[in-house]
Amino acid sequence: MLEYCLENGNEMAISPYKKNWKPFEAPQIEKVFGWGHVIQKEQLPDGRSNIILEGMGTAEIIEFNSTEPFIIATVKKIEQDRSQKSNPQYQLSIDEILLLTKRILLSEGADESLILKMNHIKNHFYPVDFIASMLNYDYEQKQDILSTTNAMDKAIKLLNIVRSLNLKE
Repeated sequence: MLEYCLENGNEMAISPYKKNWKPFEAPQIEKVFGWGHVIQKEQLPDGRSNIILEGMGTAEIIEFNSTEPFIIATVKKIEQDRSQKSNPQYQLSIDEILLLTKRILLSEGADESLILKMNHIKNHFYPVDFIASMLNYDYEQKQDILSTTNAMDKAIKLLNIVRSLNLKE
């Protein structure tokens, strides 16, 4: 699959299987998922590879073209509403999300160097999606954030989640 992606524009999608899916059934994956460019590949001696995938946005499956030997689909890239980037309320929400996320990561034993690097996430093209992907919380809530196109709506959803995760600690 990786070689196919590298031969076809270096793009790859990551879509989780739906709950209760059983192998050998028809694919039951989420129709909205994250996609990105493979920017680095390290071949391992056993034939597997480590990759770095730079997230580029979200997309939606239009139709399955093939499911063997892996899923290939026609997709539509979803345009994200980035008009909120200059909104002061959006920036305050991102600041609070970052602060609370750092607290969560520290309580889980994350290295301080990771915490310091978190400040750069504010400049990421999709900061809410990036942070949402790294935290451990309800799958349906993650999928809801991923499927939301308005940046402020995404931020509010994630802010509510990180606030509740901080209350549990």
